[in-house]
Amino acid sequence: MGGTAKKPRVGRYLLVALFFALALMAKPMAITLPFMLLLVDFWPLRRFPRTSLSKLVLEKIPLLALSAASAAITLYAQRAGGAVGLIEALPLAMRVKNAIYSYLIYVEKTVWPSRLAVFYPHPEGSLALWRVIVAAAVLAAITALFWHFRERRYLLAGWLWFLGTLIPVIGIVQVGRQAWADRYAYFPVWGLLVIAVWLLAEAAARIKLSLAAQVAIASAVLLGYSVAAHIQMGYWRDSYSLFTHAIQATDANPSPRATWVRH
Repeated sequence: MGGTAKKPRVGRYLLVALFFALALMAKPMAITLPFMLLLVDFWPLRRFPRTSLSKLVLEKIPLLALSAASAAITLYAQRAGGAVGLIEALPLAMRVKNAIYSYLIYVEKTVWPSRLAVFYPHPEGSLALWRVIVAAAVLAAITALFWHFRERRYLLAGWLWFLGTLIPVIGIVQVGRQAWADRYAYFPVWGLLVIAVWLLAEAAARIKLSLAAQVAIASAVLLGYSVAAHIQMGYWRDSYSLFTHAIQATDANPSPRATWVRH
């Protein structure tokens, strides 16, 4: 992508569009890519503000057209399959409150992946207002902090990547009856990982941490996450284990025999 931006060619652009179209066919969640490319222009390519914002947006228009087409097709298919939640069942205010709270849950489960479940029931009207207020305050504080230190562009770029790529699946347009879903997080958490890696590398350089110590710390962290992943994989050995764990991990999950759960 860096070479395409520095030496733009029609052929290169067509390749980007082709692979983007293939990504959309494989997983509609790639719909946010044109917007994320604007973040890549901000960091690490640093094309902005050298190149005007209008020009950067203009060159993304063909990709935005693909995103719009994918959104329309996906929404039609979900409605035809009955997966889009009814407005009457989940009013907008209810969906917005859950979306705000879900953002904080995704951050929490990225940092500490515990109590993961195949299905998290939507709280509907039972979500306490104080939880939403706390989540909104934490998100606003993180955003303000990263904006304050925006000279470290990776902070703002990573955070906006996380926030932006979750928008299609955060529940404003409700698909299914889940409150949030771990399967939606694989693309958004790239932003959080960028923040963690670059921030820790900067901290290590500042305190002059030896390479051996850095390798040891990184290995310990990777080992911990690997153990957590191995434990989680064990719950998927059969349906009974999977849904029994889901009941244990959440307070309001249906019985393992429930057939209406959408994956």
